[in-house]
Amino acid sequence: MTTATLGTGRARAATIVERSPGLVPCAIACVALLWLAGDEGGFRGTTWMPTLLLLLAVLFVCLQALPRPQPSRAALVALLLLAGYGLWSLLSVLWAGQEELAWDAGNRTLLYAVILALCTLWPLRGNTAAWVLGAYGLGVAAIALVELLKVPGADRAVEYFYEARLAEPVGYTNANVALWMLGLFPCAILAGRRGVPAPLRGLFLGAACLLAGAALLGQSRGWLIALPVVAVIAIVVVPGRGRTIVSLAAVGAGLLIALDPLLEVYRDWQPLQPTGDTYETALRMLLLASAALVVLGTTAVLLDRRVELPAGTARRISGGVVAAVVLIAFAGFVGYWAVERSPIAVVSDHWDEFKQGGAGPQQVSSRFSASASTYRYDYWRIAWREFEKAPLVGAGADNFGRAYQRQGESPQTPRFPHSTELVALAETGLIGTVLLFGAFGAALAASMPALRRADLAGVAAGTGVLMFAYWLVHGSLDWFWEFPGLAGPAMLGLGVAMATARGLREEPAGAA
Repeated sequence: MTTATLGTGRARAATIVERSPGLVPCAIACVALLWLAGDEGGFRGTTWMPTLLLLLAVLFVCLQALPRPQPSRAALVALLLLAGYGLWSLLSVLWAGQEELAWDAGNRTLLYAVILALCTLWPLRGNTAAWVLGAYGLGVAAIALVELLKVPGADRAVEYFYEARLAEPVGYTNANVALWMLGLFPCAILAGRRGVPAPLRGLFLGAACLLAGAALLGQSRGWLIALPVVAVIAIVVVPGRGRTIVSLAAVGAGLLIALDPLLEVYRDWQPLQPTGDTYETALRMLLLASAALVVLGTTAVLLDRRVELPAGTARRISGGVVAAVVLIAFAGFVGYWAVERSPIAVVSDHWDEFKQGGAGPQQVSSRFSASASTYRYDYWRIAWREFEKAPLVGAGADNFGRAYQRQGESPQTPRFPHSTELVALAETGLIGTVLLFGAFGAALAASMPALRRADLAGVAAGTGVLMFAYWLVHGSLDWFWEFPGLAGPAMLGLGVAMATARGLREEPAGAA
């Protein structure tokens, strides 16, 4: 009996790999990325360099053991351009002021190219792609749960919080928030899909709520700016807009249960004292909200599966949900204008504060309500000046820090420009920028066939593109390119989207 069961399991696994040969390399990349996420986001070279060597070995074995790769032309261009960007970064040691930094930056970029290759070269069927992204999302949620449960045991709150904001396991608060969001989107999107088993849909919904609460504890203003932009991208890109909106709304409704206690943590934070009752209350409320969404989500799924609607009716309902969201957003815009003042004027004032620079007031009840003034505009000013000095080749990969020490006007000493676009321009010039963003553009083009599908293949591809979009939008305001635990999942998402588009040749279309 045991032997027969084992044989059946092996046969089933062999069938899955035969139909989706990209599953094995994608799964290995996913495990490696979760390891990086839990170890300071993979920021240290002693963490990401062994990962690069390991994944290079995995890529070599897969090239020998799996069927011959047949990526689409656009996917192949994306891989070659990203690898070219890594090689160009390595070549910048010839003109960089600090050669060792350029060398490390080039090798780190090659790690991203290897991750993209592992997730792109072999095709994936839609359900397999959804499993890969869902496993990553649940893995990040598990990391978040462990970190949140460890906090009360600390002797001093500063061990887990930086300036009253949750900073672990990555160590940098804004990057920590981005990690939780990269896990949240797969969980939230898959929670609303009928092709996913009912218990998993409830688990996905609860995990998304937990990750949203962990992100809120980081109080990142860049996150607050990126969130509405990426929400619009989610509605546009991911098939099944109505289900996407309902899932995200359910996560938001669950988070409301714990909202005040979570915000209270910032107000009551004492760096040299334990987190105390305030944090423990917030944690209990967040766990309660997450557990409630698991139960309610599973119950709603069971009801959802009993209702079969004609395709036309489903499209009309989805369109109605989208229209309702647009009307609510417009009403909010107009209402704020009538009660307070023009939102355009508010944005203009915040932009003036931002350009003025400075650390901003610290004695506030929430960082979201603090002044918009930071030193980031000065970082961007110096980065642009470095680009103007060497517009073709840049200053050399990861060589921004010394230039800022010489020319910057703030007391801070940033190592990076705090913007993915300015990293490319200032450090690798126009040549590097064309290579990097050409790779991104080609990858998105290669994903388009899957994004036009209404089934689970389209949902998985849309989710992968959404992960990349969040990383790029938020990373335009921060230094996320330097964290393999963040840039790597963005490449995972792009790779899965491209592999899913390639796998459609063997997968019949079907309604979600």
